[in-house]
Amino acid sequence: MDTTLQGLYHVAMIVAAIVGGFSVCLKWLYPVWRNDYTNAECLDGDISVETIGTDRSNVVISVKAVWNNRGNFAVFLNTHECSVSVTELPENLPVGIVSANATPLLRHNPLEGREKYVLEPKTSKPLRSHFALLRGKFYWIQWQMVSMHKKRFVWRRDIVWKEPDLPSQQGTELKSETSFFAGTER
Repeated sequence: MDTTLQGLYHVAMIVAAIVGGFSVCLKWLYPVWRNDYTNAECLDGDISVETIGTDRSNVVISVKAVWNNRGNFAVFLNTHECSVSVTELPENLPVGIVSANATPLLRHNPLEGREKYVLEPKTSKPLRSHFALLRGKFYWIQWQMVSMHKKRFVWRRDIVWKEPDLPSQQGTELKSETSFFAGTER
């Protein structure tokens, strides 16, 4: 009888060691795995607009985006779906929330012609897109980055922009000898 009790005791100790080891592994490893998985694709970015040049009716702008991969893993971007879109906002906007539900006036894919584009972990990459727009209008500019991940992560940055009033333009028209690309106005 003593040998069967000792045998059961040893079996119970082995089962307890296996279950305890398994629970310790789950307690320590699962949160690490879950956190790395959820932070796998972690982009952050800023966009800004620079006025490059103007003529009587148009303005050329450069939209600059700096995308930062703050995650621990590389982000592979879908080069066919990333885009910068420009939507003209109506002149008489009603009071309330502004949204660009209209069809974009212009759309550009800054990664066009590239087979793949990768943002490595803990790095930043600047990208630019250029547009010729009508002067004096308000525009909604949206930059969208789309991952190749099976969950299709999408990151967007928006800015509402209008050409700033230049001192030389107040009350007078631009002089005809002004070059289309004359200087950078900030």
